[in-house]
Formats: sequence, structure tokens, C-alpha cells
Amino acid sequence: MAFLKRIFGEFRWTPPAWLQRIGTLRFFGALVASLAIVWGGLELWRYIDSLPGPPEVVATAKAPGLTPIVDDELQPQPLYVDFDIRSDPRTPTFEVDSVARIDLVGETLTEGVSLSPSIAGDWRWQNESRLEFLPAEDWPAGQRYTVSFEETVFAPDLLFESREVEFETPAFRVDLSELIFYQDPVERSERRIVASLSFTHPVDRADLEARLAMTMRISDSTITSKPSNVDYSIDYDEFDRVAYVNSSRIEIPPNENYLTMSIAEGLSPANGPSRTDDELIDTVLIPDVGSYFRASSVNHILARDEENRPQQTLTFEFTDHVNAEALEQRLSAWILPRDLMMEGRRHTNRYWSSPREVTREVLSQATAYELSLNPTERDSAQFLSAAIDVPENSVLYVRIEQGLESDGGFVMSVPFDTIVRVGQYPREVNVAREGAILPLTGDHQLTFLSRGLDALK
Repeated sequence: MAFLKRIFGEFRWTPPAWLQRIGTLRFFGALVASLAIVWGGLELWRYIDSLPGPPEVVATAKAPGLTPIVDDELQPQPLYVDFDIRSDPRTPTFEVDSVARIDLVGETLTEGVSLSPSIAGDWRWQNESRLEFLPAEDWPAGQRYTVSFEETVFAPDLLFESREVEFETPAFRVDLSELIFYQDPVERSERRIVASLSFTHPVDRADLEARLAMTMRISDSTITSKPSNVDYSIDYDEFDRVAYVNSSRIEIPPNENYLTMSIAEGLSPANGPSRTDDELIDTVLIPDVGSYFRASSVNHILARDEENRPQQTLTFEFTDHVNAEALEQRLSAWILPRDLMMEGRRHTNRYWSSPREVTREVLSQATAYELSLNPTERDSAQFLSAAIDVPENSVLYVRIEQGLESDGGFVMSVPFDTIVRVGQYPREVNVAREGAILPLTGDHQLTFLSRGLDALK
């Protein structure tokens, strides 16, 4: 103490007048008593809290899912409310034979359970611990509900955590399932933009038509140019769950252009408070005369004729319909050589992997093959074929010259060429006359037709 006194000096405390009047000893006595009462209260609360609580019935709502369409009818999904006994882990297991009043299991309830906001339907105990609500109408989108229940529909002497449980139906959403440039297969000059929209719930038609827009800038204009609106029409399915959007007639631009379709955020369903959160926007390419039409593929297949004989066939697929005679005028084919003289050297068993390997020098050693297209049902078609007869394992170089015009007025602006491998015929044997019966007398013989076989056992 002497050391502290040298450092800090002396401190003196004089009690205030009110404390001098009641006495210092009595004050500190009262303070200690107050602290003891507070401490005792805390200990009593801790003891009461440590006592095991009674078991309670806890309700959990399983919200209904999206309403499916089955056999052209809406089938609203049921709501389930499951009840469980939640016991304090410090108590012995609490067993209950049934949460439901046993005489009501499987029965439709006329009272004791309610749904807010109200919706038509029937409540029933599906089993001893699950309530089921079967709605008589479709659920609204994004609606929050409260289920309230009374003791009258439950087994006696049950304690409930709460007499209410809440749930929310699925939110309203929209998906763009298709947005394409469409050309009528018959009226080839009839071109439109076609879109398909699907909704999780019936859409508010007026709101959709107010928020949907189709816009397009003038061809070759800059991004600063304001796009113009494109007229459209909308058709709906029976349940307003699908919308089919058709633009007005589209003229082919001098250069490629884009049409933008958008649906502003906040689109609403026909029933329910849910709204879409984001803008839906997408674009579709509108081709010019020289960019749309092209050959998609040329392939070899083994087709069967009327007598079930395999026939080597080349198939042609285009992005637009084309006249067979017009195609034949610009179509050429060569059988590429297996042995090739290149720059004074002989190459044997050459493997052709790309049309870029085919040069004029190669074609001078190849065998030209004239293709004749098979007849089509109409004057023009998008899929055409040609029967061929070349040695097995041949490699064909096929070329279509630029300038070929489609039935829709588009022009193939660049030539198309490809390499097509012709495989082997199938190794097979068949009875010459199907369903033939051997005679009872004479030679018992069958006639077979075989292909690619040296012997038959």
C-alpha cells in the first residue's frame, strides 16, 4: 500500500448527505438483499426451464404443385397438411394412436378446418396424421394461404404448437419455347416470325398484349436508330397456358437483320398476385436473299426398293425448297481415285478426308458420275434423293455450284461441296418366294437369293 501511495497519493471518499442520513451499513445491507432476490429469481427461471415440456402437435403444410393438364383437363393438385407429435427429448417417448379423430378418418369434413383466402374444395382426413384438401378450382399463382384448424377434428387431450399453418402456391412464370423465321411451305413468299410462349398458369390476355412487343430496325441502320414496331397477332390454347405469336408478313431485307421480341416485366396471370420479375427478350435472324439458302447435308444411305433390294442412294437436304431440275443443272459428282499421281509420285490407297483435298489435278484423274434425281411429290422439295450404282467403298466428291435459286426466291451465294463415302452392301440371304410351300412329291427344293456371300450352309 505504501508503494501505491507513493505513486497515486491518497484518496478519500465522503458519503453523500442522503447516505449519511440512512446510514452506510443499512444501505449496503439493502443492496445485498436486492442482489440475492435477483439471483434467486434467475435460478428459479433456470430450474423451470430445465423441466421437460409436454408433447405438442406440429402441423406442416405441403404446398400444391403446378396444375398439370391431363386428357385435356386441368387437374389442380391437392394440399396436404401433415401432423406430427414433437416431444421434449428429455421426456419418455409419447405415443399417440391417431392425431385425427378416429371416426373422421376418410370422411369429408364439413367444419373444423378453414382456408384463408377461401377457395372451393373439400377437406378430409387421408389417414390418421394427414389432412388433404381437394380444390374444386385451379390454384391462383403466388397466393399465400393460412390453414386454421379446431380441436373438434382431432383426438382428445392434444396440445398444439399452433392452430395455424401457412403455405404459398407456385409463382407465375413465362418461357419462350420457340422464336423462328417461318416460311410457308406452299405460299413461299409468305414469311413471318413465329413464337410460342408457355405459362405456368393461365395468362392475363390483356396484360400480355399490352406488354409484348416486336420491333426491328431498318436494314443497315446503326444501333442509335430507333426500331419500328412490327404488328402481330396472338392465338391461345384452351386454357390460356400457351400463346402462339405470329408477326405480320416479313419482307426479305437487302442485308441480314434481326427482329426483337420482348415482354416487359410485371406480366400477370389471370388469377393470383404473382408477377414476373424480369423482362423476357430474345432476337431472331431475318436472312437476306443470299444468306438463307444453302445445302444442309449430303449423305449416303442404303434404301430398299419395292422388292426389298438394297439400293445405293444419295440424299440432299436444303434450308429451303428447291426444284429438282434446277438442282441437276448445278450438281456434279466424281468417283475419287484410290491410286493417285501427284507431282510425279504415285499415291496408293489414298484416304480422302476433306473436300479441300480435291483439286483440278485430282478431278482430272477422277471418274465423273452423272446424277439423276428421283421424282418428288411436288415440283420442289427440301429433301431430295438420287439412286446411284458405284463400286462398294467408293468415295464420291459432290459439288453444287453457286447461283442455285430456291423456290422461295433465295439464292445459294457460295458453292457447296463434300465427300461422301459409299459403304458395302449388306451380306444377306433370302428365300426367293416368300411364303413358298414345298410340294409333297417331286424335288424338295427352295430357291435363295444371296448377296455378298461365297457359300451358304
